[in-house]
Amino acid sequence: MAKHGAILIRVSTDAQKEHGTSLPQQRKDLLQLARSLGYAITKNHIFDDGGYSGSQLSHSERPGLSELIKAAERREFEIVFVQYIDRWGRTTIENLIAREKLKKLGIVIHSYFEGRMQNDPAGDLVFMFHSWKAEADNEQRKERSIRGRIAATRNGKHCMGNPAYGYKRDFKTKKLFLVEKLAEWVRKFYHWSAVDGLSIREICRRANQLRAPLPGRRRKHHIWHRSSLHSILTNAAYTGKIIFRRYDRNGNERPKGEWVELSIPPIISEELFARVQKRLKRNKEMALRNTKRTYLYGGVVYCGYCRHRLGSGFQPARHHGEGTRYYHGLSRTGEVGVGRCAHCPQVAESRLQPIWEAIKNVITEPQYLRAKVMEYHAADDTKIKERLFELETQISTVALQRKKLLAIYIKDRKLDERDYLHSVDAVDKELERMQEEKTDIEQRIFNKREQLRLSEQVARSYQQIRVRLADASYETRRRVVAKIVNKISVYEREREAEIEFNLAPPRGETWLPFERSSSRDEGEIHTSSPLGSERSAQQGRDCPGQPLIVSSRSAITGHKSISRPQDFKLRPSLIIKVKIPSAREAALRGRRQSSRINDRSSTHGQQEVAA
Repeated sequence: MAKHGAILIRVSTDAQKEHGTSLPQQRKDLLQLARSLGYAITKNHIFDDGGYSGSQLSHSERPGLSELIKAAERREFEIVFVQYIDRWGRTTIENLIAREKLKKLGIVIHSYFEGRMQNDPAGDLVFMFHSWKAEADNEQRKERSIRGRIAATRNGKHCMGNPAYGYKRDFKTKKLFLVEKLAEWVRKFYHWSAVDGLSIREICRRANQLRAPLPGRRRKHHIWHRSSLHSILTNAAYTGKIIFRRYDRNGNERPKGEWVELSIPPIISEELFARVQKRLKRNKEMALRNTKRTYLYGGVVYCGYCRHRLGSGFQPARHHGEGTRYYHGLSRTGEVGVGRCAHCPQVAESRLQPIWEAIKNVITEPQYLRAKVMEYHAADDTKIKERLFELETQISTVALQRKKLLAIYIKDRKLDERDYLHSVDAVDKELERMQEEKTDIEQRIFNKREQLRLSEQVARSYQQIRVRLADASYETRRRVVAKIVNKISVYEREREAEIEFNLAPPRGETWLPFERSSSRDEGEIHTSSPLGSERSAQQGRDCPGQPLIVSSRSAITGHKSISRPQDFKLRPSLIIKVKIPSAREAALRGRRQSSRINDRSSTHGQQEVAA
C-alpha cells in the first residue's frame, strides 16, 4: 500500500512570490525527497502559503497551513515535508500549537535540511530549538534593518515609509524634494481649514469639485476621501520635520533620545499647523455625532472669571415637560488647575434667553447694533489697562511656579517623571493661554470709526435673513449662533453676559453668513457654497484697493488668539453686554408663560363648546 505525504511551501511577501525562485525550488526539493523515501505526493497535497508572513500571522490566518491541518484531520497523509522549519513558521508558540495538533493525529514533520522529527521528546526538543532559532533570526534581521534605516535617516535619507502627499523621493540620493504643484494644494487645504473654517467634509467636497490631484494610492478611485485629507491635515511632516521611531509597537511614546529626526523642505509654518489642529479638535467637539442632544449655545459658553469653557448637560423633567438644558463648569480635582474657578457657574439655558434676543436684534435692527457699539466704546479704558496689569502679574506668577516645580523635581528623587511632566504641561498650557490673551489685547484695539463701519457692513450683510428669524426653530437658531457667535462669557455674580460676534467678512470677500435656500422649507438656513467663497477670495486678490479688515477689542473677554502671519484673513469681532435673570426670575417667567398658554387653550376650548 502506497504511503501518502504532503508538502508545505512558503515565502513571506508577494514580491518574492512573483519574482523570486524560492517557491519552485522548494517544490522541486521536497518532491524529490518524498519520492526517495517512498511517499506519494498528489497535487491536492501541495499546500502553498506564498505571500503570507510566518511571524505576523497565526496558523489559522494562513490558508495553506490551515488547509493542511484540515486535510490531516481527514487522515489523508502520514507525513509533512518542509524545506526549513522557518517555512513552517517563525513564531515558536504558533509552531508548537500546530505541531501539537499533528502530533495527536500521528503525523510526523520532516525537514529537508534539518531532518526527521519524530513524535517523541527528542523530536519535540529538536523542533522547539529550530523554531526558536527561526524566531531569533527574524528578530535579528529586523534589528539590523532598523539600524541601517536609522543610520541612513541621520544622513538625510528618507528610508522609512512612503513620502507624504506633496513630496517625492529621489531614488539615487534617497532624499525628498517638493512637488510644487501638489505642495500648493496642501497649502490650500490648510488655508481652508484654518482660515475659512471648513470641515474635512467640506474640504473634500471642494477638492473634488476643483479636481485636485489625487494621492498615488487614491488614483484608482478617482475621488478624494475624508480619510486621505485627515491624514494630510494631521501630518506634522509638512512643517519641515519628520520624526521616526517616536512611538513603539504598543503606541507608547519613546524617550526623546531614541527619536530620529529628518529635516525636509517645509510647505507650511508650524503656527498654521497648530491652528489647524485646534480647528480639527473643535470640529470634533462640536460635531453632532458626538452629542446626544443639541444645545443652543453648546461650545461657545465660557466662564467670565476663569475663561474656561462650560460643558453642556440635560436634566429630565420630574413629572411632565421636556426637561431643562443647562451649562456647567468642569471640576478638576487632583490636578494642577491653574487659573480655573473653584466653582464655575451652572446656568440653565432658559436664563440665557436675553442672549438670543440680543443676537436677533443684532441681525434685525441695525440701529441696535450701532448703539451697542457706541455704548461699548464709551466705557473707560481703565479696565483694559487693569487686565493687562493682571495678566503680566499672572504670567510672572505662573513662570515662577514652573521654576519651583523644576526645583522640586531636581531635589526630590522619589518624584515620578510622569507626574512632573503632567504638572509642567498643565502650567505651560495656562501660561500659553495668558500669553495669547495678552497678545490679543495688545493687537486688537481699533478706533470708533472702524467700529461704525463694521456695524454698517454687518447690517447690510444680514438683511437677507431678518424676516425668517422671527419664528425660527431651535435648530435654525443653533445654526445662527454657531455661525456668527464666537464666544459667550457669563459673569454669574454680576448677572451679565458678554457676546463676542464674528460679523465682518475678511479682506476683499463679500461673505454672507447664510444664503437663501432654494427648497420649499423657509425655516432652513444654509451656508454659502465652497465655490462661492473661492470665487469671492479670488475677487479679493484681484482687488488690491480694498480696505484692511477691521476688528474690535475683545480685551474684556480674553478671547484666545494666535499671532497671525500676513496671509491670514480673520473675521473680526465685536462685543455687546446683556443682563441675564437670576434662577428665580427665570422660573417665575417660565410659570407665567405656561399659565398664559393654559389660559389660551382653555379659552379656545370654551369657544368651541359654545359654538
